[in-house]
Amino acid sequence: MEDTNKIFFAISYLRGIALDYFTNKLDLSQDFDFLKDWSAFVQKLSNLFGLYTPENDNEDALVS
Repeated sequence: MEDTNKIFFAISYLRGIALDYFTNKLDLSQDFDFLKDWSAFVQKLSNLFGLYTPENDNEDALVS
């Protein structure tokens, strides 16, 4: 699968502010490297919203 297709597929699973952030970037006419390169996308997502770990889900469930 091409990087762009993987990125758009991943964006379709985002919610909340993460979804808002990336969909706002899609609406702009600028060229963003993180919308063309999978590793750049993962890096941007991690930098902005942190890494995902299943342990975080468990901690969030306890706090909620």
